[in-house]
Amino acid sequence: MKYLKLSIIILFLSSVTMFSQTTLRDYLKLAAESNPALKAKFNEYLSSAERIEQENAFPEPQVAFGYFISPVETRVGPQQMKFSLSQKFPWFGKLQARADSRAEYAKSIYKEFEELKYILFYNVKRVWYQLYIKERKIDLVKEQLVFYKTLQALINVKFQNGKATMSDLMRVRIKIDYLENRIAELNLDLEPIRTEFNALLNREPSTAITVAQNIVVDELDESGNKLDSVLARNSGLSVLAQQRQTAVSKMHSIEKERYPDISLGLDYTVVGKRTDVPVVSNGQDAFLPKLSLNIPLFNPKYDAQIQEYSYQRDMFDNKIEDYENKLRTEYQEILSKYQNAKRNIVYLEQQISNTKTVLTLLYTEYATSGDKFLDLVLEQEKILIFEYRLEQEKVKTNLAVAKIEMLNSKF
Repeated sequence: MKYLKLSIIILFLSSVTMFSQTTLRDYLKLAAESNPALKAKFNEYLSSAERIEQENAFPEPQVAFGYFISPVETRVGPQQMKFSLSQKFPWFGKLQARADSRAEYAKSIYKEFEELKYILFYNVKRVWYQLYIKERKIDLVKEQLVFYKTLQALINVKFQNGKATMSDLMRVRIKIDYLENRIAELNLDLEPIRTEFNALLNREPSTAITVAQNIVVDELDESGNKLDSVLARNSGLSVLAQQRQTAVSKMHSIEKERYPDISLGLDYTVVGKRTDVPVVSNGQDAFLPKLSLNIPLFNPKYDAQIQEYSYQRDMFDNKIEDYENKLRTEYQEILSKYQNAKRNIVYLEQQISNTKTVLTLLYTEYATSGDKFLDLVLEQEKILIFEYRLEQEKVKTNLAVAKIEMLNSKF
């Protein structure tokens, strides 16, 4: 019965239930709603958007009041006080150019928000998979511990019957002590990863996290030229392109600043009556309509500003070209990692199947004759190594898909 129990543990201990990826998507949604850096960037966008209407508004009208401490005598009477009202009207298209420039800047902030969102999604997946692989390693070590404890019980019986050596028993006890210490060590390693994950979701560090017992390997659609899609959709490139457009819009706005502003005004002067002599229009108040222009004479200032943003435009052209080159390299590296991981998954699954077959044969031989103890232990070790490597390759595959989704600005 003990032999049968050991066989069942060896062959079926690694069975696990499949996991639906909806839990991870829920975490992504929570991160999008709660991450403080993402919310800060969105509020920055809202703040910059409010400036658009401000730039498109007319300057405030100006009202002035003056009182003549010493009245100025005129033919129709002394001037006693003066009221002035004026309104500046920027040249045609100047306000709209300013608003357009501000709108382009607001768009660049929103593009930065979108880029930060996709980076956040990738980081949530990355840390979640770190948790997954750590917990799977703990599970595999626990399975190994169960195997050795069961084997220890079997060796104790065989040792009492003189069919096992003390060295076999001591090897198993040493291995059990090592595995128990290893489990404690791995559990401590989980804490900083949990803290990082909860920080991305803006939660308390001790908040419980649901992690899968097994993951579904994501598939990457390799048909067609996906690099073209990445270059067309990448959020980082969109940020640079929008920043370039902001510089061009600023140049157009500065060009409009060369034109004069028109001011219309009206002065109203209160005039007192003369009492010494009768005159026509005695004490009649005075109205004075005014038209004025501010003439931009210092063109070198505007020339320098336009040249400044011209250099910025060229700078963003260079940055876009450099970013595209880096994207091409990064995409090919990720694609290579994905293809290698997929190939390794097939290889490891076959190795696990073959090694389990060998393990079953060795177990039968050990159960009947007591021989091949070390071979039995080595094959069990190989299975657990292969299973851990298989989980690592699954994570590499899914992270490669997640990285390409981030580069392609997909959720």
